[in-house]
Amino acid sequence: MRYPPRIYAEAFSRAIADAGSDEEREKALDGLMEIVEKNGDGKKLNTIALMVEQIFEKKFGLKTFVVESAFPLKGLGGELRARLAKGGNTVREVVKPSLLAGIKVTMNNRLEFDVSLKRKLDQLFT
Repeated sequence: MRYPPRIYAEAFSRAIADAGSDEEREKALDGLMEIVEKNGDGKKLNTIALMVEQIFEKKFGLKTFVVESAFPLKGLGGELRARLAKGGNTVREVVKPSLLAGIKVTMNNRLEFDVSLKRKLDQLFT
């Protein structure tokens, strides 16, 4: 790794914030992606993306929601996603079969809501 993910995240954040148009933003992001790949740091893109989200959360007061469920969400899942995404918030869905049933919603890396069968069973047997 040539540069730490934090450096790339700051560069991506500035490129997104400073771009005047969508075309400028795309061009800047494409250039940064080329640099990341050229430096052999492509394996860190997930970490970089999470750090960019954190920078925007702090700067603009945005929230990142992670909705975990045992199965892909349908029906009410779309409504939940739409409500959480209001105001530019990020919503990421994760299928986690170990939950058995129900959902678990985390906001900005803090557990907020857990109505999974796994949690109920853990409480019952501990």
